[in-house]
Amino acid sequence: MIQTNAGRYPISAQCRIPGVAKSTYHWMLEHPEAERTDPHEADVERVWRDSGGVYGARKIKAALRREHIVMSRRRVNRT
Repeated sequence: MIQTNAGRYPISAQCRIPGVAKSTYHWMLEHPEAERTDPHEADVERVWRDSGGVYGARKIKAALRREHIVMSRRRVNRT
């Protein structure tokens, strides 16, 4: 939306309406959604599903470590 109206209205004014910082807008342009998805999201989901939905972040992290997939517990939590 902001890019479409960039010629008509200043970017700073367009960012104020939804409450987005101008720096955030420019960051989002440089980092498309595809780069923000976790490549191991499916692995975390699989381990959790295989546990019957019982495993928490610590046990999921340990199970992934046994499969040689290293990630922090906090990253597992975010996924």
